[in-house]
Amino acid sequence: MTHSNQPGMGHIEVASTVDAVPSRLSNHAAELLTRYVRTVYSIRNWTDGVESARRSMLTDDFAIENRRRLPMYLELGVEHASEHFKTFTEVSGGSIDRTSEIIAVSGDRLAVIRSRREMVDGSVKEEVTVSRLATDLRFERAVVLDPEDLDAALELLDELAVAHPESAAVGAYEEALARLETFERAVESANAAED
Repeated sequence: MTHSNQPGMGHIEVASTVDAVPSRLSNHAAELLTRYVRTVYSIRNWTDGVESARRSMLTDDFAIENRRRLPMYLELGVEHASEHFKTFTEVSGGSIDRTSEIIAVSGDRLAVIRSRREMVDGSVKEEVTVSRLATDLRFERAVVLDPEDLDAALELLDELAVAHPESAAVGAYEEALARLETFERAVESANAAED
C-alpha cells in the first residue's frame, strides 16, 4: 500500500493492517532500527564497551525528539540520550519482553516502527518511532510518538521522504550491520557478566 498525501510525495509502503504487518515490509532502516531498539532495551549492564558500540551506530549530531503527550524529555542529543537510556535502565530494572513491528518504510533510510516493552515491574511501555538514517546508515534522527499517533507518524514519514530522498551509500549496509552485530555482542557479554 502506498501512502501519499500529495502528488510528487515519496513512495511510502505502509502495512495493510497494524495488527498483521507483512514480513515483506522492510528496508535497511527498519531492519537496523528494530534490532537496535530490541538491543537497547535489553541492556542490564551499561559498560563502556556497550556505550562505545552503541555510539558507533549514531551520527555525531544524532537527536531524538519526543512528541508523546507526557514526555520525559523534549529533544536529546547524543550525550543526553545516553544518560536517558542509562537512567531508564537503572530506574525501571530493564525490560523482560520486547517486540517491534514495522509500520511503514520509505527508500532505504526511513522507517516507522511500533515498539512494546514489558518491564520488570509489570508495566507496559509502547511507542511509535519514526527514524531517519544518514547515507552511511548511522542513526541521524528519531521522533518518538504515542502509539495511537500513527497518522502523525505517517505524515512525518511523508515529509522526510521528500526532504531526504538520497539513497544509502554503496557498501553502507554491510558496515552498518557489522556495527549492529558488534553492539549486540557487547550487550550480550555485559549482561552475562551481570548475571
